[in-house]
Amino acid sequence: MFRCMGIQSVVFLSFLFLLSSCGSQNAGGGAGEFTTVTMTAQPQTVRLESDVITGNTCPTSATSGGAYETDSVDVDVAATPYRNLTMSPLPVRIDTVTVSYTPKNAVSPAILAQPYPVGIVITSGTALIPVPVAPEILKSKLVSDYNLQPCSGTLYEYYVTITFSGVEIGGTGTRQEFSTNMSVAFADRAETSAQ
Repeated sequence: MFRCMGIQSVVFLSFLFLLSSCGSQNAGGGAGEFTTVTMTAQPQTVRLESDVITGNTCPTSATSGGAYETDSVDVDVAATPYRNLTMSPLPVRIDTVTVSYTPKNAVSPAILAQPYPVGIVITSGTALIPVPVAPEILKSKLVSDYNLQPCSGTLYEYYVTITFSGVEIGGTGTRQEFSTNMSVAFADRAETSAQ
């Protein structure tokens, strides 16, 4: 009988330890917990098809025309006040966003994360922030340094993590991050000229 009670106690205590280990500084799902609000982000597009060279044509002998252009994704960033908050929610200054790329397959080369300044203050509600997920300089580098051939049909695909970093004005001053995810595919989707 004592042995059975001992096993039950061990199982119960293990369950309690498991529950207590579930917390962290950031709420689950990429949310950021500030002093008075929780910040979350959600892209309006979950997959971006990025044309590496916009406006080029692909005759059989050579590639002609076109330019590298930045493709941005609009991200809804929301500040949600905590329930039972006894004061007005404090504004959050978002100063940077970092776009990180994880290759989806062996064909896609590893590329460095791209940080950008933001400089927006959100008091409460939702703000729309355009994020350059496929900047022109990265597209140029994919062609010049990573062998993405124009007119070849080669497709580089990535899981993308968009991470915002900010500080609550008048709060504890602790910097927090919150993130969201999407994917991007880079290829040269060229117009074919009439032969």
